[in-house]
Amino acid sequence: MSLGESILQVAGDKGVSALVGIVVGSALTYFANKRLRIDDRNAIARENLERRRREAVLQIIDTQIAFLERRLNEFLWPLSLCLRIDGAIWTKIPELHAGARNMPTKAGQLIETQTLLPNHYRAVSLIEKNFHLVADEGDLILQLIDYVQHVAVFKALRTTSLELNPIDVEAEFPAALPDEVQRVLAQSLSALCKLRITRAEKVAALSV
Repeated sequence: MSLGESILQVAGDKGVSALVGIVVGSALTYFANKRLRIDDRNAIARENLERRRREAVLQIIDTQIAFLERRLNEFLWPLSLCLRIDGAIWTKIPELHAGARNMPTKAGQLIETQTLLPNHYRAVSLIEKNFHLVADEGDLILQLIDYVQHVAVFKALRTTSLELNPIDVEAEFPAALPDEVQRVLAQSLSALCKLRITRAEKVAALSV
């Protein structure tokens, strides 16, 4: 082999090696970039999944908050007011106290017909419309049922002009009801405050 041929062969070998190097390098670069794109897509997918999970948790919290707000605003607060009015009026009608067995006086009858009974009816209306909002409060439910019975008997006695009071027919006012309403009200308010704090924390995490 002549010197020229040897030079050409060496140059050719180097050219092939360089071409192979370029091809291999390009392939490695392509697969490396592809791997990076896959990793990026996976990272984005994980971030999106985590964000959706946080949003789902937020929706659950919002549902719980809305329920407690309805329980408080539409039922417990107004019912508590009715019961407070009951308590205030009750002291004005001595004939209706425990042990009373006579019709109220003329003044007492006016308080009954103009204030006490209408207030009872408002309370019963609240109970009928919102009973489901305290369906998980067994002790309160029992007191509410007794109260509705008390009012029904009270109304029947006055409608029929019988000279009797609810206590005469074992349908007295459930004494534990006001305290039970306040207990559930306080628990609901506390739970609502905690949920609002938790929600604020979740919202802050979503914005990161």
